[in-house]
Amino acid sequence: MDTLKLHVEVGNNKFDGEGPADLIKELYQAFLAKVGQQPQAAAVTQNQAQPDTPVTDAAMDALLKRVFVERDGVVTLQAKPSTDDADADALVLLMYGYKALRPSEYPVTAVRLAQSAKPSGVNVERLDRAMTSKKTLIMKTGLKRSTRYSLNNPGEQYAMSIMQKMFG
Repeated sequence: MDTLKLHVEVGNNKFDGEGPADLIKELYQAFLAKVGQQPQAAAVTQNQAQPDTPVTDAAMDALLKRVFVERDGVVTLQAKPSTDDADADALVLLMYGYKALRPSEYPVTAVRLAQSAKPSGVNVERLDRAMTSKKTLIMKTGLKRSTRYSLNNPGEQYAMSIMQKMFG
């Protein structure tokens, strides 16, 4: 009897299987069928809620390359957004950049975010004060040097809208 060990990730969905090859292949096909149905339902829901067309993976990769640069583990912006609150919006974008490009460092520490902000053209003395206008989009944990920042769902949507306005 052949044994098969299989680990696959499709988006947020994961399949882990180990056992008889025939059984694992059958379960994997069922997994693919279920995963194949989910993105279509999500796309329909997104189209109903928002008239914008959903961003494909290839388009998203291209957009991320136009917005962000990663050097020595530090994510920076190619260009600062030209919005009314450019510094705060740039910090929101940087948080999104860490989520997309460096998920192992997300939520991003305040120290790392400050390191990313400077070469991105964001000159602020304190991150928390610069982001007060965006506090409904940001989640903050920890104190002092162990502070970590991340985006909530509206924050991620806001970052996506800024990126699409900049380069979309």
